[in-house]
Amino acid sequence: MATKQDAAYHRRWRTEHPERWRDILRRSRNKRREAIKIQRRKWAALNPDKILAASKRYRAAHPDRLLAYRKKWYAKNHDKSCASSRKWAADHPQKNRAKSAKWVVDHPEENRAKSAAYRALKLRAMPSWIDRGALLVVYREAARRSLTVDHIVPLKNRHVCGLHVPWNLQLLTRFENSSKGNRMAFEA
Repeated sequence: MATKQDAAYHRRWRTEHPERWRDILRRSRNKRREAIKIQRRKWAALNPDKILAASKRYRAAHPDRLLAYRKKWYAKNHDKSCASSRKWAADHPQKNRAKSAKWVVDHPEENRAKSAAYRALKLRAMPSWIDRGALLVVYREAARRSLTVDHIVPLKNRHVCGLHVPWNLQLLTRFENSSKGNRMAFEA
């Protein structure tokens, strides 16, 4: 049992060695924190259903916070997100096609607006002096071979915008064209 003399000695020691005392306290706090972390990990391993339920409750209660976080993360990691999406689409082509088809059915107005914007962009990107017959030849060849027509230099890109002219067109399969997206052939 500690006596009053022991307590006085410890008080004096703490005042004489403040740096060492702070170091002892810090190590003690860190040990306690580590013990708590280990205890929480064990509890989490034994109760995954409770963690999932709590996570669902939090997501339902704070959709605005999560949306703001996702937007912030996406802004910082745009290239990483796009690469991940492209990889998933390449790894799951059937699911990707089904997902795209479902989006078209679920969002007919947006799909029509998107198609109309693309047609208008294509019209603006076609010079008045171009031979429309040459364009028609490319599109007929694509239909004959069951391929799609793709712009080598995209009509709309953040770096450069191409023209809707025969020498900027190439024939690709549907999969190649959709996986290329809005990038130039050498960027894909």
